[in-house]
Parts: sequence; structure tokens; C-alpha cells
Amino acid sequence: MSPCDELRYARLLEGLEVTILPYSEAISADPTGRLDSSFFEKRFIEIRKRAAAWDRLDIHAKSVVCGPFGSNLLNENYVERGVPMIRPFNLRDCRSDQGDIALLKASFVDDEELKTFGRNTVMFARVGEVGAGVNLYDRATISPNIIAAELLKTVNPYFVGVFANTKFGRLQLEAGMKVVAQPTISTDSIRALRIPPLNQDFQRKIAEMFMKAVDLEDRGVKLLTDAEKFLLHALGLKEWKIPDPLTYLRSSREAFAAGRLDAEHFKPKYDELLEYLEKTGEAKALGSMLAINERGNQPEYAEKGLPVVNSKHVFGGEIRLDAENRVAAEDAAKILIEPNDVLMNGTGVGTIGRSAPYLHSGKAIPDNHVTILRPKPNVIDPIYLSVFINSVAGQMQVEQRLHGSSGQIELYPSDIAEFVIWVAPEEIQKKVRQAIENGFTSKQRAIHLLDTAKHAVEIAVEQNERAALDYLRGI
Repeated sequence: MSPCDELRYARLLEGLEVTILPYSEAISADPTGRLDSSFFEKRFIEIRKRAAAWDRLDIHAKSVVCGPFGSNLLNENYVERGVPMIRPFNLRDCRSDQGDIALLKASFVDDEELKTFGRNTVMFARVGEVGAGVNLYDRATISPNIIAAELLKTVNPYFVGVFANTKFGRLQLEAGMKVVAQPTISTDSIRALRIPPLNQDFQRKIAEMFMKAVDLEDRGVKLLTDAEKFLLHALGLKEWKIPDPLTYLRSSREAFAAGRLDAEHFKPKYDELLEYLEKTGEAKALGSMLAINERGNQPEYAEKGLPVVNSKHVFGGEIRLDAENRVAAEDAAKILIEPNDVLMNGTGVGTIGRSAPYLHSGKAIPDNHVTILRPKPNVIDPIYLSVFINSVAGQMQVEQRLHGSSGQIELYPSDIAEFVIWVAPEEIQKKVRQAIENGFTSKQRAIHLLDTAKHAVEIAVEQNERAALDYLRGI
């Protein structure tokens, strides 16, 4: 190439990320023989070079397998009490999360010979976003979209779970993702995941921090559950048997007045619930108590801005804000989330109707699937309101008023405005608020502890274990 051509070539490459490798090095870089350009991004090449001398995960594993394909998972096999089935979105905070866990009949799991896993199995999301965590159930099975690694005693599973969520673990997992219809990682890539050979004492220190974070998280969950039980007990609904007759009649006048023709909307249990609430003498339409009842809009994502809250960040009683939240331009948002707002999911099977108070200090941006409920001053406590909506009294009204079917379901602000809310005496609202605030504090401490553990592992990799321990002692 002439000097002129070299200069022209250099100008053409300005602003682009280009990697030039010998063919022999390219074909040996991945156990599955990948040659797609994304695999050779510079950040992925750098992590492979750094981790080249580390142990492969399969050296420390008894087995690395993904969930079974083609199992006869009919609705009739899902139960309220059974064997947990871990799915990708159940891997959160380096562990198997208890929220939205699917439970299968034990007899079905046994008859289908589904493989089950005990505590301390490290699990990875096979499709979608990168995810990894340690299973904390005594016996659990996995969906086809999970890869499970049962480890030998040569490595601490809690340490591996934390490491997989550090920048060094996540970079390796991202590098292993192939994008076809959706991002997918193979069992071969998980077997080839490289683990730094840090000593057992340091691994145990990280494991202790992990388990303390788990205890704090579980305490926060218990406080939330106790608050809901307290509310229902005060309302007298804790032991209420929900009526569900096989048949019932409604007049055409009622149907046209409601603007609905679906039978589910007119189930007798909804009428009985509303009658019960009205008899308290302290029931009000939610719309009359709100200053704002509005959905967000599609965010304009950017490198800098406010964090975006979408439906996957709104859990029952908790709004997650962490490094995984994307950010968007503030000036493009039609409405902003403020402290003490109540957020409610307006779409999606499994997520619709979930509600939580926004207890973080800064503002945020809701996407177009999240509704902001902002009570008028001194009318109802927003934290109490969110707990009421998440209780059976609120979720039954979600069921009654949602629209659509086959996964395309919606709950519009106009539907939410018609909810009937029991405005409890002030002392009850205060007790509910205190429990939720204490639970939020406990969960934030858990998140901080896990972030500290992850950063300590990163320091140990980048510097040494002594520097990591000095960092832990310093905080």
C-alpha cells in the first residue's frame, strides 16, 4: 500500500472501532468458532487477554446444563405451592429472586424427570440480557432459558455469583452472547467463563458479604409483606373467602353502562369487594384523590440524563434504580417522577397492576408503560396507597378493569381513576409507611453491600487481594 493509500485508509477509519487480527488468532478465540464482528470488539479482546491465565468454570463444575426444551408446561401444572422454576428475570442481585417465581407441581417435575438443583448452584440467563445469580432454594428446576452450573468445593459459589456480576464477569458474558432473534449464550460459553484464582479466605469474605446482603434483602421483603398483612387485617379482609360461582347473570343495561361486554368484568366477587369497601364509610374513588394520574412517554435515550423507570423496574412495593437503568434526556419527558410518587405498571401479563412508592431522592423519567399517581396533599399517604393497590383489594380491581387478551393487556389511567380505595385511619397509614420505609432502608443497605463486594473483587483482580481487603476495611 502506498503512503498516500495509507493516509486515505487512516482517514476512512477515523471514529470507527476496527480490530485487525490474524485469521489463526480469530478462529481460536472462541470454543464455538465464532467469527462475527461483535465478538472481536476491543473491550472483549482485552478481557480475554486479561483472563487468559484464569481457570475455566468447567474445571470447578460437576455439571453445566441448560433447562429442558419441549416440556409439557401446561397451565394446569402451575400451582401456588410447589417446586420453584427459575427464569431469567428471577436472577437479580446475584441471587435467585423470590418475586414472580413460577411454581410447578412436584408430581409433574418428577413425572417429566425435570432436573432439579439445590442451593448454591450458580445460574445464568441463556437469552435476553446478561444475568447471573446463585440459587437459594433447597430444590428448584430451571426453564429452557437458564443455564445451571453445579460447582465443586474447589471454588465458593457465592464468590462466583458475585464475580459474574462484576465488570470482568459481565464483559465475558456479553462477549459470549450471539444475537440472532435475541441475544443468546451457549453452555459452551458458560463452561469457558474464566474465574480469577483468588484465595479461599478472600472468597469466603465475599461470600459472607453476599449472605449478609441476602439477609437484609429478605428482611426488607418481610417488612413489605407484614405491612400488607397488617393493612388487610385492619380492613377485615385477611381471612376473606373470595366468592367465585360458576355462573352469574348481568343485564344488558349494566353491560352498556360499564362499556364492557366481557364476562370477567362482571364476576360477583368484584361487586362484593366494592360493597365491602363502601360499608367502611371511608372508601373513595382513587381519581378524586389524585393531583396527577398520567403515563410517561417513550424516552429519548442518551448518554447523560435522568434514569428511566420502565415496567421491569417496578416491583410489588419496590422501585429499582441501579447501574442497569438506562438514562434519557430530561427535556424530552412530558412528566417526571418525584419522591413519594406512586408508580403503577400499565401493561403486560405478570407485571400489570404492580405498584410501588418512589422513595429515591432524585427525579426519574417514566416510560410509556408506567403510570404516575401523585396524591393531593394531606388526602392519603402515597406509601399506604401503593400497599393497598398491591393487596388483594387493589389487585382484584386491576383484574376487573384491565383490557385486552393474549398478552396484549392494558390498564389505562382512566381505569385506575375508578379504583375504590379504603382511606384508613391516620395511625394505620403511619404504621404501613414506617414498615415500608424500614424495608426500603434494609434493601438499600443490601444493594450497597453487594456493590461493595463486587468492587472489592474488581480491586483484587486489577491490583491484589490485600488492596481489596484494605478497601473493605476503609469503609
